[in-house]
Amino acid sequence: MVWFWVVLVIVVLYLVVSTVMRRAGSSGVATYDELRNLLVQQTEDPVTLIDVRTAEEYRSGHIPGAVNIPHDRIADRPPKASKDSKVVVYCHTGSRSVAARAALKRMGYEDVANFGRIGKWKGRVVEGGKPGSLEVES
Repeated sequence: MVWFWVVLVIVVLYLVVSTVMRRAGSSGVATYDELRNLLVQQTEDPVTLIDVRTAEEYRSGHIPGAVNIPHDRIADRPPKASKDSKVVVYCHTGSRSVAARAALKRMGYEDVANFGRIGKWKGRVVEGGKPGSLEVES
């Protein structure tokens, strides 16, 4: 009987924490197609795409056009984008991007979306230390 209550408490805690994390970090860009369209269609309103993983992770492969600002440095090195422009963050699993999004919101950035984990990106990735250009296959 005790095991039943232990398992029940663990399941409830998991559901509560995952719901809070999802709400804290999910604003706007949820799928590959949404992010791709946002990046392709940027004209007057540029999108700043930030990879918040470590520099080593970034160099191993990042979404084209993304700049690297590790999540633990985002307060020291905020993006150069205006605070009312669109900013999208992502990382390896989605947890660091939740923290980065929250930090940017506290710093006054108004439109910050969390793409979550880079594994959702279905396009090519760029290796190396500089952002590559987004090339869309027809």
